[in-house]
Formats: sequence, structure tokens, C-alpha cells
Amino acid sequence: MSGLDDSLEGLWRALGPLVHDADVLGEHDLPGVPGAKLFRAEQGLDGPLHDATLQDYLRALRVVAGQVRLVGEEREWPIERVFVAMEVQRQERTTTTRMREHEDPKRNRRADEVAREPDRPDQEEIEAEFEAREATALTAEAPAHLETMQLDAETVAEAGARVLVWGAAGTGKSTLLKWVACQSARSERTPIWMDQLEVSSSELPDKLAQLALRSVLLPETASVARRQLRNAIEAGKVQLLLDGLDEAAIRVQTSLPACMAALGAGTRVVIASRPNVQDEALRAAGFVPVTLTGLQGNETEVFLQRYFGKASWIAGLLRELRTLSVGEVWSRTPVLLSLVAALYQRNRRLPHATLALYDDVVESLIRRAATRWGLDPNSRQVREARAKLEVLARAMLLPREGQPEAAVRRREVDDLLVSSGLFTGATWLRFAHLSLGEFLAACAPMDLDEELERFRSTSRLTLDVLPMALARRRREALEQALRAAEDGDTWDHRLLGLVLRAAALGGEGEVGIDRAYAQRVLKVLVARLMLPSGRFGKTEQQLAAYGERGFRALGTWLTDDDREMLEPLLEGRGALGTEALLLAWASRLEGLRRPPSEREASRVGAALVRSGATVADVIALAAGNGLQVRVAVVSALGSDPESRPLLREALRDADEYVRAAAVSALGSDPESRPLLREALRDAAEAVREAVIAALQRRIATEASALSELGCVQPAICLVGRHPVPPDLVNPSTTLARQERLGRFLQSPRPIRLEKDMSFAEELLGAVCIRLTQTTGPRFGIFGEVEKPLERLVDSSEPIVIRIAMSAADLALDRAVFACHNLVEAWRIARHLRTERNLSVWLVCADLDFDDIVPPALDKPGTVYMRPPFFGFRLPAYDGGTPLDAEIELLISCEAERLWANSPDQLRAELIGRLDAVLRDPDTDIWSLLPLLGRLGQHLPADLRAAVVERLPDGVREAVLHLERAREALGVSAAGPSTGAPGSPSGV
Repeated sequence: MSGLDDSLEGLWRALGPLVHDADVLGEHDLPGVPGAKLFRAEQGLDGPLHDATLQDYLRALRVVAGQVRLVGEEREWPIERVFVAMEVQRQERTTTTRMREHEDPKRNRRADEVAREPDRPDQEEIEAEFEAREATALTAEAPAHLETMQLDAETVAEAGARVLVWGAAGTGKSTLLKWVACQSARSERTPIWMDQLEVSSSELPDKLAQLALRSVLLPETASVARRQLRNAIEAGKVQLLLDGLDEAAIRVQTSLPACMAALGAGTRVVIASRPNVQDEALRAAGFVPVTLTGLQGNETEVFLQRYFGKASWIAGLLRELRTLSVGEVWSRTPVLLSLVAALYQRNRRLPHATLALYDDVVESLIRRAATRWGLDPNSRQVREARAKLEVLARAMLLPREGQPEAAVRRREVDDLLVSSGLFTGATWLRFAHLSLGEFLAACAPMDLDEELERFRSTSRLTLDVLPMALARRRREALEQALRAAEDGDTWDHRLLGLVLRAAALGGEGEVGIDRAYAQRVLKVLVARLMLPSGRFGKTEQQLAAYGERGFRALGTWLTDDDREMLEPLLEGRGALGTEALLLAWASRLEGLRRPPSEREASRVGAALVRSGATVADVIALAAGNGLQVRVAVVSALGSDPESRPLLREALRDADEYVRAAAVSALGSDPESRPLLREALRDAAEAVREAVIAALQRRIATEASALSELGCVQPAICLVGRHPVPPDLVNPSTTLARQERLGRFLQSPRPIRLEKDMSFAEELLGAVCIRLTQTTGPRFGIFGEVEKPLERLVDSSEPIVIRIAMSAADLALDRAVFACHNLVEAWRIARHLRTERNLSVWLVCADLDFDDIVPPALDKPGTVYMRPPFFGFRLPAYDGGTPLDAEIELLISCEAERLWANSPDQLRAELIGRLDAVLRDPDTDIWSLLPLLGRLGQHLPADLRAAVVERLPDGVREAVLHLERAREALGVSAAGPSTGAPGSPSGV
């Protein structure tokens, strides 16, 4: 096989299971190959691929887009196995670029810089990153969202005809688009996936087809596939997936809205970008913006388990991450989480300081790249390459002149470092995560006096280069920064904040500080928060947040004697008192107690968790109140496997929102799954929706469409038809199955299912159809069952029909549609009496059938109506007297079948009664003719002979009986013609 390149490295493992007796060849087990090495050719042999078709393109797409690799790892994984649905936020994203240009021109790139490199893809990218940090700077946790949704392929594809997915670096945008592409390959729409944008308005359909082939490594000269792709694009039957809008040249970003507007109305488009692109034109073109927020709660553990299985070290990694100042950021950012996981898998420990973690990660990536290149990781060449990278990062992010830049041209970076995993991109490179670049920039030589002076006037306070540089230079640098803060800080306390950030990054005992230094910092901090103005605005809140994080490290040097410095703050009320309490918890100078304010519930909850509080502690502390804090604590504990027993207890909390938070936190815990299934029947809708989201299927499983079951076919055939009036003389021999079913459905009456099991099967099929069919002018049947059922009536388990709906989608349909159909189905089902325990359920949730456990209905005839469960148990058959059975035999259209199923004793009693009636000269023989037509052959011979003598010779009397009945019932004589008396046509 030839033509493999980096993007197809995982193909070896993917092909192995598909080829009988195939061996997967690795780097060291290639018999007969000199040196036991496999080298890739620089150019593939693509001759035969010129004849590729659309099916070849789709297969190549599933291979190229269907493999993902963790940063820092060489192995590739099938995306179907490792994709983790993440949370997105629907919101109005405000583009502030123009506002910045108007308000603060100094912050923007100078005109001459833009003119020099008009195609730079990172214009305004640093500003957007700073704004995102500032938006969440007051919390170390993910911000609370007012409107969120669970993200999966169907959600993204159907969130709108045109969707714009925003996401910071490393949040999983590219993986998401690969997942959507692979899922769309099985749909009616052809996926057009491109990982590099070069779109132009000239001959757009053909250009898109060309780029699609290039993206999946097929030759652009594959004329058949190219023509088929172009035709699909022109017909609007494609799912266009464009990755890396932020990495495209400015001319591409500018022309893209017009290009998308030129596509057919039926074309669906998803574009992914970092939040640095001006989106007014895209919004005007109808794009719906959603923001990818990264991994939340238990999604972190799910992410790791998808790649590493249920490895025992995962719990330890998550526990140690919680102790780091930026642990929350690393936990919810896939690219950083994958880096730290690869490191922890090898070492089984993390450094105690955030800064040391960055150092270990960067060093590990560079050393592994050197090893792959056949270089000694300790060699001078490798050391010089890292030193050059540090200088380059400094020039990009903390330049002496000009503005910071997020991207660098490929030619400016050593090939060794490009292959290390530190960068992403092609022509223009970016750090895989901006914080990796900040750390490398902090390692470069710099004049601290000069940088501290510049920091006084900068508007980019959230850039972490200088805090990292202070922490790396330890006590002397920290002392220099603290003196500057004491002697003449700015109005917004930025120098004191800088000291606190550096302490948090340096960690406990890692930066050379002591108790005297910690006391000085605490004294200055308290004085700033207790200024005579009494102001506690955004700036003070930010400073308090920095203080809480910094004193997780500085507080280890303090003792109980130092608490008196905090007492003035602890006596405060509202937000000030709450921040003082968080600072005291971080410094280990105050025990657990209820905060004076819940305005920052997520911060309080996370701080409680960091201080060692459990769910039980917080619930006892809040004494039934403090709802928001308890919810925040439960959510914060979601990533801690050791808190699972406490979270299970929270499933029984009195408040529904605490229970819902516990459900979300336990979503990835297999041992909690039975409890979550029970919670699906919780009385609170918020809890049930949380369960649906937590248990939602990530990969489609096999199921059988309800409409394909044999028992429902008669009911399906009835839709839109009117049954033909049956023959009144002997309907049992002429009435077709669906005609009989139609008569029953039009006028239901109590019936015992066990009398006719075949008809019972058709009745249950009709009930299932009524439970799931549409109510509009066009008929349709939704729903699926776990596996084909041979006979519904013999089912020992509840009959479950699933309509896959997410917790966020189709809220109206999940209530109104299902309730209406339940009422319609029960109108029939209430007449079906049975001696069995038969229940029928409509379940409106996208769950595996194993997770669907309907409520137990102990009483026959019970109806249940609480989303997502809509169902009932059939009424019980309560028996009857022999006389009831005889009457039914005398009047039923199914008399012959009832006769065959009747016991001998009942038959004998009925024949005795008929013998007396038929021999009675006062009996009107006309009243018994229908019965004689149905059961005459079962009468004794002598009785049949006696009855024959009394039969009329013609039909005139029958006509007279019919006319007399019409007259008595007040029915007009006009109607279907009966013909002339005695004529054949009147029969």
C-alpha cells in the first residue's frame, strides 16, 4: 500500500480487523524490511484514483475525518469511539472590534502593520482571547449559562440551516466537524468537509468539489467524483462543513458570506472558528451562532475514558488537577486535558505547581519529537531549538514594540518543533493553546523593571506571560513586584493582582516565599478591599478573585495568629463578606459557615469543594436553604470520582434543582446508572430532563421501526380508508381482517383478548399505531422498538416504543403530541380486557432501550402521563356467567369461532336451549336465521331436519322484516335497493 501520509496513520489499525488474518505492522515488526522501519513516500501513487466516484469519496471521508489523535500522542482513534458530546450555548455574541477601534485606537494593530501583511489570519485574535478571559475572570469555573443544549451531530446539523460554531483554542471544534462529517456520510445529504478554507466566489460549486476531494486526499482530477459532488452542491443537497475560518486569509473571511449566499437555499452549512472573526456579515447571511464551551462536569471523565478506557489512574489525575490554580481550565479544554493525561499516564503524578506542569508538558512534547527525529533530547541542537522557540514566543506575545500576535508563518518555526504538537495550522501556525505560548514567552530573557513599568499602562491584563515570568524567577522577582504594588500601584490594583496571579501559578513552596512575604501580601490585600470609599465594584471583585486563588499557595505559610488581619473583612456583608470568607477558606483561616451572599454561587460552591467540603457538609451547612450554593457544590464535585457516593445521596435531596445537578454530575458513572433510570420517573421535570441529557445515546444503536412489524400492517392499511359494510347474513366468512378491525376501531366495545389471539394481535398493533401516528393531514408513523416482536399479545415485558428526542428538542411535541396520541390510543385500549399484564408505552427520549425502564403499573386499567413516559396497562378481564357466554354465542358475528373455543359443557347447554326454542311453534324462525347460518352445521341431525321444515321458501318475508325494522326505527325507506320481491337481484 502506498500513498499514506500523516492524516492516514491510523489506517493501519483501521484496516486490520477488516482483512481476514491480517497482521497490523508496527515500526519494529516488519519482517524482511531492512532496519525494521516503514517510511512514507513523499507523493502517493494516485493513478487508479482518477476514476474515483462519490462512494469512493465518502469512504475516504470516513477514513480521513474518522480518525482523531490526542495532542502529545501518536496513536489515532476512531472518532465514533472517542467523540464526547459537549455543551454549547445559544447566545448573542457581541462583536466588539469596531467598538474597540472607536474607543481605544492604541489597542489595535497599526495601519502600516496591517498593510504589510494583509493576509494575516490572526488580526484581532489576541483581543478576542483577552475579552473571553475577562468575561470569565471572576470565576475559575465555567460560567453559568441561561440557555444551553447538549451537543451532538444531529443538534448541530439541525440547529439551523446555517450555523456558526464559536470556540476558544482547544475546545474541540475540529473534532466536532469531523464527527458531523462522518455522521452525515450516512444521511441523504452529501458531506463536504474542508479543514482548510480557500473558498472564492468564482465557479463556487466546482471549487468546493475540488477542495472536498483534496481534503480527503483524493486527486482533484477524479472527474466522476468531482462531477457528482458539483451536482449535489448545485442541487443544494449537501452538508457543508468548513473548519478554521479564523485561520483563513482575510480575503477569504471577507468573501465567505457572499459565497455562502450564492449557494442553493437547501444547502446546510456549519462553520467553525475561534472568536476573533467579525460575524456581522455572516449573521446577515442567516448564520445562527452557538458557542462551544468545552467539557463540563462529568464530560471530563467521559473524555478520558473514551481514549484510555476505565484506567485506574483517571481518578487520581482528576483529583490532582483540582489542586492546581488553573486545574478547571485544563479539565474542560480537550487539548490541554489530552496533554496532561498523556503526561500523567507515564508518570502517575502531577507537579504541585501549575507552572511546573506547563514545563513538564512542553518538555515532554519536545523530547518526544526529538526522539522521533532520531535526536538525543538532551543534545545541543534540541536545547537551541527550544531557546529559539522561547524567543519567538516572547516576540509574538510580549513584543517590545507593536501589538501581540497569535500566529506565525510556518517558515519561522523549526521543523522539529512544528512536529512536536505545540502548534496547529499549515501556512500560519498557532500554539495548540495560547497558554503554552505564554509559558514559553515567560521563559525568554526579559528586563523585569521594564516589563513592570509597561504593565502599568497595558490594557491586556489577562495575558499570563508576566505572571509566569515572575513565578519562574521566584522570590527575588516576586519581591520586586510586591514592592512596586506597595509603593505605587495603579487605580485598578493590577500590580497586586499580578503578585497574586504569580503566587497561584508558582504553587506551594515552589517560588521561594515565606510567612513574612505571605503576611505582607495579605496586609496589602485587606487594605485595598477595605478602602475608605467603601466601593466594592468589578475591580475589587477581580482583585478578591485573584486573592482567593493566590492564597491557596500563600495561605500555607499563615497560621491561626494571622486571622486577626482578616477579621475586618470577615465582618463585612454582602459580596465583600462573601469574598472575605472565600479568602479565609483558601488561607485555611476559617471553618465552614454559610456565606452572607449567594450572588456568586458558582464561586462559593467551587471554593467549598476546594476547601474539602462534601455535599453532606454543605446541605447541613445550608440547613435547607442556600439552594444555589448546594447546586454549585454538586456540579463542582461532578469531576471527582471519589465524591460519587455523596452525589448519589444528593439524588434524594428535597430540592429538584439539587437533584438535577446530581444527575448531571453522575452521568458518566456506570454504577449510578440504575439510580439515574429511577430518576427518569422523578416528579420534577427539571430532573427528568437532566436524566435524558445524562443518559442520551452517543452512538446510534440498532432498533426496528414500528411500521415494519407485521402486527401493525392491518391498522396501517386502514388509514384513509372506509370499511365496506359487511354481509349481514354471514359476516364471519366474508369479513376481511382489516374490515373487521375497522369496524371495531370505529365503534369499540369491551372484548376479551384471549378469545381470539389473532384478532388481539391486530388490536394491539392498532393501539401502537394510534400511539405514534401523526395527527396532521399527512399520515406518518414514528417510533421504533428494540427488536422485532413476533407477537405483542405474548409479550412478558412492557411494549416500549421509542421516539428519539433530546432533552432540549421538541419540548412542545414531547408534551402535546404524546398526550394527544395517548388519549386516542386509550380510547381503544380501555375496551381490551385481558387476564395478562400487558402495558404499552410511548417513550419520548433518545435513550438506549436498556436505560428505558417504564414505571410499574400495579393496577389494571391505569394510565400514566408524565414525560418522557406515556402509557397504560390494559384493563383486566373479570370473568362472566355461563348465560353471558351463551348470549354472546347467539348474537356475535364471530359465533363460529366462539363455538370452537367453548368448552363441551357450554356447547351441550346451548344445544339443549336451542332444541327447546326451535321446536317451540311460537318461535319466530326469522329471528334465528343469522344464528342458524353460523352454527347450523353443529346441530344434531334430527334438530336440523325439524328446522328445515320451518324455513321460508322465498325472501319476501325477509324484505318485509327489514322494512318493518326501518319503520320502527324511524328510518326512511329510501336506501340501498333491494330489488323486486322474489327476483334474483333482490337477494
